[in-house]
Amino acid sequence: LKSGDKIAVFPIDESLAFNASHKLLVSEEDIKKHASSKMNILRCLNELKEADLLPLFEDNPKILILSRLVGALFSDGNLYEGKKNNYREISFSLGQKEDVENVIRDLNELGFKKTHISERESKGKILGREFINRSLRVKCCSTAFWLFLKALGVPGGNKTNTAYLIPQWLMKAP
Repeated sequence: LKSGDKIAVFPIDESLAFNASHKLLVSEEDIKKHASSKMNILRCLNELKEADLLPLFEDNPKILILSRLVGALFSDGNLYEGKKNNYREISFSLGQKEDVENVIRDLNELGFKKTHISERESKGKILGREFINRSLRVKCCSTAFWLFLKALGVPGGNKTNTAYLIPQWLMKAP
């Protein structure tokens, strides 16, 4: 292309970019299946309802945001649970500031604003060659959203040592 050339674009409104059914993906019962006795399940259910995530149907306009976040969790993310102190967090390890901004924007659009950003630096050596790895981390500390992601099929803990599958709702999505 050169200056002055005309081009055509195909604009996409993300909320209408697919033709989804009104199929139920997550119900209150699905959330309760992943809850422990130490959790305030009623507060979690109310928080998810207020965020218009419960019940979650395939045609919910927030499904594209959820799909992006689930993808990030399957690549370099984690659902952490500290059973001793009844603590849960959703963490995303990211490489670029723009990625951090996008994840925070998506979390905010869903109504989850309890986020924390940190920077990590680790040194290593592979075959005698030293390297420094710098990454950014976004943590969201919401038990309700943690339960919701579990109900969506996001695996918890260390995925490196765990067999898991991509959730069927995502594999079959339009």
